[in-house]
Amino acid sequence: MFKRAKEKIQDEPLSPEELRRAQLRAAGHENYVERLIREAEEQGKFNNLAGEGKPLHIKEENPYVEEDMRLAYKILENAGCAPPWIETEKAVEELIASVKRERENHLLWLNRQLNHIKNGPTHTFFKDLRQLAASHQHWLKAHAVKLKEVNERIHSFNHICPVPGLFKIPIAVERVVEEYERRCPAIPQV
Repeated sequence: MFKRAKEKIQDEPLSPEELRRAQLRAAGHENYVERLIREAEEQGKFNNLAGEGKPLHIKEENPYVEEDMRLAYKILENAGCAPPWIETEKAVEELIASVKRERENHLLWLNRQLNHIKNGPTHTFFKDLRQLAASHQHWLKAHAVKLKEVNERIHSFNHICPVPGLFKIPIAVERVVEEYERRCPAIPQV
């Protein structure tokens, strides 16, 4: 290669890779493996290999898949499906996002209702506030139930997930509801 590089210098410029290799050899940094590869290349051992110029399709076995489940997972993969635990994880993530959206939507609704009551007729002011407070408390209880259902799905996912590092932390329902209530505008008790 160095000899060829010398000849190339006289005829045409070296490619960046050939220049790098020539510089490494000139500096004495060519290691044993690079030398073997270079020699094989010079002898033409890499010419006309099967699959030359085509991408490699290397499929490693998933170390987390049990031996008796590999065929089933392979069939799922070929069908364009994911293993059940991955589908469950997607569903759990969607549920978590959904309950967060519901909290934000309820907060917007609550602010709109309070503004409507504040600017509404005075003769229904107290009745409207009591109804809004009752509606809000009802929503909070229903939301807590929904969060507990999400926790059940999280526990199901953690039970079937083969990778402990992917386990999901259950929602601290009481803490989430309390923090949410602090974010909500105060509804006067009348």
